[in-house]
Amino acid sequence: MVENVRRLDVTSRNTIHKDLSDINARKQIGLFVLIMLKDNKEPRGTYADFKSVAEQDLGVRTLCFNEARMRGSVPKHAKDNKTCTAGNLASYMANIAMNLNSRLGNTNHSLISASLNPLKSDQHGGTMIIGIDVTHPSAGSLEGAPSVVAVVASMDGHFGFFRGAMRCQWKHGAGSVEIVQQEHPRPMVSYLLTMYQRKNNSFPSKILVYRDGVSESQYDDARNIEADAIRQAWKIASKRAVEELKMTFVIATKRHNTRFYPTDPWADNAPITANTYNCLPGTIVESGITHPHHFDFFLLSHNGLTGTARPTHYIVLENGMGLNAKQMQDLT
Repeated sequence: MVENVRRLDVTSRNTIHKDLSDINARKQIGLFVLIMLKDNKEPRGTYADFKSVAEQDLGVRTLCFNEARMRGSVPKHAKDNKTCTAGNLASYMANIAMNLNSRLGNTNHSLISASLNPLKSDQHGGTMIIGIDVTHPSAGSLEGAPSVVAVVASMDGHFGFFRGAMRCQWKHGAGSVEIVQQEHPRPMVSYLLTMYQRKNNSFPSKILVYRDGVSESQYDDARNIEADAIRQAWKIASKRAVEELKMTFVIATKRHNTRFYPTDPWADNAPITANTYNCLPGTIVESGITHPHHFDFFLLSHNGLTGTARPTHYIVLENGMGLNAKQMQDLT
């Protein structure tokens, strides 16, 4: 049921809290929608306060429309000719529809590919894919701002529905720390494992981890702190011996100077992308410039819109799932 539209007092966070609390108290609300008009002078502040109050204080999902962005999605020729149609807003509305669908707990995309066969469920359980990253405060952040640890995990066998967990990671001494502090990973992964169990009535027997942003000098810490915390969280949640868990732990790094170029971009039928002359998405380099002893490879997984595309360097630290090079590359 859709409630009547009403104007929200966005003077401050307190006024937003009062209005949303009044609405929520009258009837159980499943979704708050905020429409931000073009003449809103402080859109970022309004957006941040609305999100904070609704989702953190009241526990209600939200969806936001921004008039300025909506107008910005209209092609220039339609603006000039004043012939804007519903079709001109299709891309913006499609994005809003996908946001709404995911916020309601549904799946926007699923993968159907033979490359997913190594992830299929067996008699011991399914597979969970986990992504881990730490975001650090930028140059313009307030002094003393923490880093943010984020962990996301797949919740089904289609790998199109993920849940997330996050923690603030405060500095201990000078500089930010990339490795997740020992007190964080276990409770975050425990929560995600609990959510997985509720959805599937079982715990995963295989876990594939992608860890972003770790330098070579931190590989041992990633393995000894983060990977071990995942194992311990799984052991406590599933009440099974940790040796039963098959886990593959992969580092993904983009902080390098390696670039790929087609050997002959001017040749007929050259394997390049239009306009940018980059190598095609899906290009893999697994020899010549890779490590002589590590299980690693470079992958161009996307089409660079401008400039030279930067490949991601993947290093497999652990391979408890026993994936061979082609399986690992196809999955990635």
